[in-house]
Amino acid sequence: MDRKHLEYYPACKGHLYWDTDGTQHKVAIAFTVEVDLSGEIHIAIEDQPLSNKNFEILKVHHGSSRIVQPLKLEGHNQEGLVFQSNAIHLTNAGTTSTPNKATLKLTAKAQQLTVYTADDTDDSAGSYQAEYLVVGLQWFHGTIFSIAEEKIEISGTVNPEDFSKITGSIIIRSSSNERTFSEWLNVADSTVDRILDVVSFADGHFMRPSTRRAFKDKTLAQIDFTGKGRGSKPYMPPLHPLNYNESLPPLIQAYTQECIDKTGINVAIEWHLMPHLYNEARFISQMTAIEHLIHIFSKQSSDSTYINKNIFRNDIAPKITDTLKQELTKIPLNDEKRENAVQEMGQNLKGINRRSLRSNLDRMMLAYDVPLDDLEDIIGSLIEMRNGIVHRGLSDSKNGKLSKRVAEAEELLRRIILAILGFNGRYTCWLNKIEDKEFRNTV
Repeated sequence: MDRKHLEYYPACKGHLYWDTDGTQHKVAIAFTVEVDLSGEIHIAIEDQPLSNKNFEILKVHHGSSRIVQPLKLEGHNQEGLVFQSNAIHLTNAGTTSTPNKATLKLTAKAQQLTVYTADDTDDSAGSYQAEYLVVGLQWFHGTIFSIAEEKIEISGTVNPEDFSKITGSIIIRSSSNERTFSEWLNVADSTVDRILDVVSFADGHFMRPSTRRAFKDKTLAQIDFTGKGRGSKPYMPPLHPLNYNESLPPLIQAYTQECIDKTGINVAIEWHLMPHLYNEARFISQMTAIEHLIHIFSKQSSDSTYINKNIFRNDIAPKITDTLKQELTKIPLNDEKRENAVQEMGQNLKGINRRSLRSNLDRMMLAYDVPLDDLEDIIGSLIEMRNGIVHRGLSDSKNGKLSKRVAEAEELLRRIILAILGFNGRYTCWLNKIEDKEFRNTV
């Protein structure tokens, strides 16, 4: 990797394909592929004489159409590498002319590009390795640990100058495998997504790979570029990169698919890390994450309602409805209004057996053994502000109250996530001041 490019492939040849009103089109091109250090994929296309055949491509340029139509690219270079993409977008398409000729000028970017070795047709089992390059990944030196049968190696830099550039990598190795190469890559992709969920949470910004290099029996088989990475600076991270070597491997190992299915923690992490310009949106993201965790927890719980659902539906609700009808006959209403009242109020009856948000939150935090020091008295205020924003579009932003509630909701959510993962150790609390605190979870 040099200072300008992650990968650079000159002197490529191939075709662009697209469809217009059911008609298939293609145009031959000579092109160069440049992948920059942010993972963005640039396609430089050589100028060519304008013709009736290639003129059609001007119609799919987003500058002349309201619909951005992706094109398909297939090509190769002299070294035998094969290029494929179903997500090519023209960034510029136009013509220039002289008295003697007209020239078609095109530039493009790709949201996805796969580079294959030309002779890679064998999908049999063997030893595999996948290297994932990640934008904005912080890590102190390198760490090696295991997840199931896979060896994991994570490396990066601390406090990189530019979080929009590739700064770290995750390597997954499997020395012997009964799965095919494509099957193993699917497993590796899922594993790295889980790893990056935890690292993203710890570092305070969402990360995904921008490049994957896949090796079969130590030979490079394919490179998958997935476009420009999500580059952003960390926002109030609960853990520090200098401690990742010790603190993160146990959390990553605890973050299994079973844990995700049982708790919904993956969705909560992404909501937690969403960037926002307004505090109202940031607050609602934190509360949405918490409510998702409550929703999944309640689905797993046998007492998510006050009364058994079947008993309430079959024995109690009909009696309440009959009483409601009788009482409404005593009120001067016409038949249509009375019937509408019974129907709509009857719908509301379905909710009276559900536990309140506060009740379910308390039950979940007790089950996960979430430490609540400095947070015991603010739960009601969080729910009150949540209701005000969601139902009335109003928040009390006077005297910094909204900012305070945002910090409280973020801290509560961080503690819930750390508790779910069984974290024990020092973490950074951003509640009232930046404070290094002890986090203990006895579950």
